[in-house]
Amino acid sequence: MNEHKPFSQELSAPDDGRTNASETQFERPRGIDNIEVVRGYARAEVSDLSEPLIDSRIDVLKALEDVSLNFVKFTQTGLSFVCKADFADKAEAALQAAGFKFDIQRDRCIVTAHAVNMRDDAGLIAKVISAAIASGANTDQFGDNHDRVMIACDNDSAERISKHLEELIEEATV
Repeated sequence: MNEHKPFSQELSAPDDGRTNASETQFERPRGIDNIEVVRGYARAEVSDLSEPLIDSRIDVLKALEDVSLNFVKFTQTGLSFVCKADFADKAEAALQAAGFKFDIQRDRCIVTAHAVNMRDDAGLIAKVISAAIASGANTDQFGDNHDRVMIACDNDSAERISKHLEELIEEATV
């Protein structure tokens, strides 16, 4: 009895499964495969909040309810966040009206290193953060996701970080 085995080795040619120029690759390769720099952000740090700290942080977030926030991080005495530059004036006005001590830094951007299953690739997040630090650039905050590391920084630092991350990609492909 001759059974048809569609995936058996003898029925496939050695190059079956390889993609050619006209085919679309659906799965991204492992490791960092793209560096993206997005400009047009601001970063704010709210400090010297009163005790109980958690209640004061909630008050800050309530004051910012009309501002789209990213990278919200708790600090020793308050919190920090990143927002689109379009929201910076609104954030400043809300924080000022509520009487909070704060500092807003404009001309910020986010550098993103994309990689499939970044958290599952041992040491990859550490390599990205190490490269950012080794660039000598100023970094404001780091964040990660299952497939990316995001670095908030000033515009000048973005170029340095991006260059170091591109070198990391080149080293991996050599």
